[in-house]
Amino acid sequence: MFHPRIKLKPLAVACRSLSTALQAGVPVVRAFDLAGRKSTDPRLRDAMADITTRLKMGEDVATAMRAQGGRFPNLMVDMVHVAEHSGALPEVLSSLADHFENNLRLRKDFIGQITLPIIQLVAAILVIALLICLLGIIAAARGTEPIDVLGWGLLGVSGALTWLSWWGIGIAGTYLLYRIATSSLSGKAATHKALMRIPVVGGCLQAFAIARFSWAFHLTQEAGMPIEDSLDASLRATSNGAFMAAKPQVIRDVMAGETLTGALDRTQLFPEEFIHIVDVAETSGTVPEALDRLSPQFEEQARRSLKALASALGWVIWMAVAAFIIFLIFSIAVWYVGLIDGAVREATSVNFRADVTMSPLGFPSPRPTISLSAWEADSVRFDQTDSNPFDFRNATTSSASSSIPLLLESSTNSGFSGASYGSSIPVNPLISPARAFL
Repeated sequence: MFHPRIKLKPLAVACRSLSTALQAGVPVVRAFDLAGRKSTDPRLRDAMADITTRLKMGEDVATAMRAQGGRFPNLMVDMVHVAEHSGALPEVLSSLADHFENNLRLRKDFIGQITLPIIQLVAAILVIALLICLLGIIAAARGTEPIDVLGWGLLGVSGALTWLSWWGIGIAGTYLLYRIATSSLSGKAATHKALMRIPVVGGCLQAFAIARFSWAFHLTQEAGMPIEDSLDASLRATSNGAFMAAKPQVIRDVMAGETLTGALDRTQLFPEEFIHIVDVAETSGTVPEALDRLSPQFEEQARRSLKALASALGWVIWMAVAAFIIFLIFSIAVWYVGLIDGAVREATSVNFRADVTMSPLGFPSPRPTISLSAWEADSVRFDQTDSNPFDFRNATTSSASSSIPLLLESSTNSGFSGASYGSSIPVNPLISPARAFL
C-alpha cells in the first residue's frame, strides 16, 4: 500500500526529539513512543506508533522504519541501520535533524525567491484576460467591433476564458510532462542533465546537489558506513537524476581501486574546484571533514544561484509584460487609425437613389431622390429590383471635381438628370422599375 512520505519539518522535529531523549538515557522504545505522541503530523504519528509496536516485538529500528512503506527517506533508514551497529544512534539522529532542517531552509529560500516572479506572471496573465474581457464588453455596448489585442481572435468574455484555459492547460501539461519524464531514473537523469545545461538554472541545480552530497557523505562516513554504501546514499541524497544515475559508475570505479577524486571527476558533474579540494583531502585522509566544510560553501553558492535565477525570471517576466504593452499600444494605434480611415471613407462617400416608375400613359415617370452624404465617390453599384432584362454600365472616379457618369441604358430616350457638387449624373429610365445605388 502506498504511503506518502513524511514532510521534512515534522521529520526534523522527530529526529531532534529522539536524539535528545536517547542522549538523556531514555530507552529507545519509550523515545519513539514519546516522539510519536508529540508529533502533529498524522502520518508521522501513525508511523511512530507502528515502529513502537514493532520494537516491542523485537525488531531493530531500521527494519521497523523500512516496514513503513517509504514514509522515511532512504538516507535516514540507511544511517540509522549503521548507527545501531556502531552505537552512535543519538549522534546520527542529531546530524539527521541538522540535515533535514538544512534542506527545509534551502527549500524555503527557493520558494521565497521564486514567489515574486510567479506572482508577476500570474498578474500579467490575469491583466491580459481582464483587458480582453473589458474591450469585448465595451465594444458590445457601443455596437462596434472589439480590438483584438493579441491578434489571435480572442474577443470578449469567451476570448478571456480561452486565454486563461490556454495557460492552465499549458502549465498543467508542462507539470504532467515533467512528472512523466522523471518517473524513471533514466528519464529523471536525462531531464536534469538537460536542465543543468541551462545558464543560471544549471548552476543552481548543481550547487544544491553538491551541497547535499557533501553533507550526506560527511554524515555517512562519520557514522561508519562502508564507502560503497556511503557513496550510494550520498548520491541518492542529492535528489538529482544526473547524480543518481552516476552511482553505479562511481561505486564500480572506487571498488576497482580508483581514487574517489578520479571516480567523481569521471562523472563530469562536479566543478574543478570541488575535485581539487577532494584530491587534497584524499591525500591527507580527511575527505569527510573537507566535505563537511565545503557543504556550507556550496549551500551559500546555491542560494546565490537561486537569487540570480529568481532575478532572471523576474526580468524575463517584466520584459514579456513590457513587450505586450508595446504590442498593445501599436494594436490600439492601428485600430484607431483604421477607425479614423473608416470614418473618413464613410464621410467621403456619395449615395444616390433614383426610383423610376411607369406613368398612367405608359411613359416612364421619374421620381429622383438624391441623398448626399459626402464629397467623394469611389465606386458605383446597382441593385436590380425585378427580372426584366436591361444593361448596367458604370464608371468610377476618385475625385470630387470629376463628373460621375451613371448610365442606365434601355430602348427609351426619356430621362432625367441630377447634379451634385459639380458632378453630372444623367439617368435614362428603364421600362421596368430599377433602383441604382452609388
